[in-house]
Amino acid sequence: MSLYEISTRYKSALVAVENEEFTEEEMKDTLDSIEGEFKDKAISIAMAAQNMMVTANAKKELAKKLNEDSKKLEYQNERLMNYLDLHMSHNKIEGFDCDYFKIKYRKLPDLVEVLDEDFLPESYKKQKTITTVDKTSLKKDLASKDVKGAKLVKNRRKLEIK
Repeated sequence: MSLYEISTRYKSALVAVENEEFTEEEMKDTLDSIEGEFKDKAISIAMAAQNMMVTANAKKELAKKLNEDSKKLEYQNERLMNYLDLHMSHNKIEGFDCDYFKIKYRKLPDLVEVLDEDFLPESYKKQKTITTVDKTSLKKDLASKDVKGAKLVKNRRKLEIK
């Protein structure tokens, strides 16, 4: 039975109690039974949620470890490529073929290197404007007055399982 169905049964039982459709003993037994089902279901849901969070955290840690390993491999690759480049250029070897692939230099497009941005004419510069909302001062103002375009959300809650 779903938590929704149990909640509906509990609400119906409370209405029946208000309408005095049960004796006091029947009312207590019915509500205790439904409340027990509710707690059991809630515990099952909380356990599933906790399990999902543990799995998510484990996957985050694994992703972090894999990312670190990937960076190490990229660094080792860069060192090997620099090593090969150093010796190929030292020996004036432009490239060669082997059974698995070709090793050769490829011409790259020209690259602009900015040495000092202050000396560049304004025609080569672009302006970026970033607008952000100061939520701290907005929150203070919303506590005492209305501000068009924003509202203060009070009595927020978050269900926690500890």
